Amino acid sequence: SHPGDSPRCAVPKLDLDKVPFPLKMANTKFDLAEGETYVLNGRIMKKDGYFVFQVDFETQPWLATQTRVQNPYFVLDPLAVDQANMQIMGKVGTGELVQMPVVVKRFSQGALSTVGLQILAPPVSLGSQ
Repeated sequence: SHPGDSPRCAVPKLDLDKVPFPLKMANTKFDLAEGETYVLNGRIMKKDGYFVFQVDFETQPWLATQTRVQNPYFVLDPLAVDQANMQIMGKVGTGELVQMPVVVKRFSQGALSTVGLQILAPPVSLGSQ
């Protein structure tokens, strides 16, 4: 910016693509976007007969929106759970913090439609906390 200009945020570009700024330094909170890929930290558990992923807000404070804090659970895609069954079953309900790459998708859950997570690779242990 130049002297006298009002302050503004400049997003750097690389080969015409925007370069994301580090979220640890931002005071912005947002929820996951449908169709986008993320690497998330959390815990796997069973809730209401479904495998769910409970988001860990301590390691991902940018996800702690008011709505998400009230409901930190994402349903895991049943097909993906079946494919990664051995790695997931050992993590269910243990309180173990895991990390896994996911895509946010819309799933039918009985008569309801809900946003959930499709697992791209088995969870990796980050330890108990």
